[in-house]
Amino acid sequence: TKLVNNYLAVSSCQLNAEALSLSQGFGLTLETTLEVLHGTTATNGQLKVNWPNKVLKGDIAPGFAIDLAHKDLSLILQAANAARVPLPVAAAAREAFSAARAQGHGALDFSAMLDVQCAVAGVKPPRLG
Repeated sequence: TKLVNNYLAVSSCQLNAEALSLSQGFGLTLETTLEVLHGTTATNGQLKVNWPNKVLKGDIAPGFAIDLAHKDLSLILQAANAARVPLPVAAAAREAFSAARAQGHGALDFSAMLDVQCAVAGVKPPRLG
């Protein structure tokens, strides 16, 4: 059960990072983006509960580090492979976390993937007022 939970949490983190960097690239305000997302099924616990009090305020101090998220994704993929369950999203997320680690961000909170993704996209990381 822990692997399933962490798979969803860590993969969702990467999806959130990509979605918000895309929003930044489109020139949308963070407030408008969150308002729209929170009014649809696209929202999730990280966007509603964790991120507004963490990365969206500039806090990337480790709670659950990128290094640990990467380790969990590796364990998840190993277990899924043994069970013959393909997880292409987990594989893609692990690669994104691998890149963040290679850039020296492994000790940061996994929500810092937002800042990593924004840097890759060449956009400013969004922050709440």
